[in-house]
Amino acid sequence: MFDFLSCRQSRCDRQAAEWLLRAENGESSVADGLQRWLARSSRNRAAYRRARQAWGMMGQAELPVPRPVAVMRPRLAWAGAMAAALAVTIGWWEGGERWSADFSTGVAEQRMIGLEDGSQLWLGPDSAVDVRFDSGERRVVLRSGEVYAVAAPRNGAEPRPFLVHAGNGSVRALGTRFNVNVLPDGTEVTVEEHAVEVRADAADGSQEHSTLSAGQSLRYGSDGVGSSWPVEPSQAGAWRKGHLVADRQPLGDVVAELNRYRHGRIIITDTALSRRMVSGVFDTRDPDAALEVITSVLKVHSLSLPPLITLLY
Repeated sequence: MFDFLSCRQSRCDRQAAEWLLRAENGESSVADGLQRWLARSSRNRAAYRRARQAWGMMGQAELPVPRPVAVMRPRLAWAGAMAAALAVTIGWWEGGERWSADFSTGVAEQRMIGLEDGSQLWLGPDSAVDVRFDSGERRVVLRSGEVYAVAAPRNGAEPRPFLVHAGNGSVRALGTRFNVNVLPDGTEVTVEEHAVEVRADAADGSQEHSTLSAGQSLRYGSDGVGSSWPVEPSQAGAWRKGHLVADRQPLGDVVAELNRYRHGRIIITDTALSRRMVSGVFDTRDPDAALEVITSVLKVHSLSLPPLITLLY
């Protein structure tokens, strides 16, 4: 089974793509395993239906098949390319959900949004948010991507708390400027001014929380709220100036961010590779040049399958 960690689709969608490819390839042992996988949950069945629709959209593998290379077996090259392309196609097909968001951006697009309370949101590329203000709270729901928030402070005229919900947690403003970034393995929060309170629901049912001050970052996910680390405060909104700043970040996270600035998708075909650390400041106006620098430094191989994907292996 392949593990495409930089693909932004759920684990179910990736698994559905793999099962479909095995079935279409005529593997004799696939039927029983596929039926057991489908029986596990309605989510699996829905993912498999999406995969079949995406397969039809692709014209049943009109994708070029890569020639075998020294470090990839022929079968792995074909199956990896097809599973990656299918997962990406599912993502594009599902991307219509983004259009139902209150505000969204396309690839390499940024957008500033003024809210009714005087707060401001900078929405990063390939991102989507909903704004849900009511009598009890000012709530922003980050569906995907990245947002930099300047929250109007609470006072006598505005008693409602300001929160950004993303993934399995939320960020409550205790001041003004902070950034929330949804990544493959969790949500990263960085504070530029004042402080925020971060809460997350862990997989074991517990809820964890932490207070984050200016010049600090942390990540939360299924394991709860992680430990904070120091950053330059200006790093919180560096992307608004065309900079992707990586300070010992996993390659999978860096690739996920680069994907917001280019058409097609970069796909990592190896779990260990996705965890290799990357440091540097990259120009988001030229994501292909940034990718070339990263692959050169890490001595990573790449295989381009235009116009859909680039494989890293």
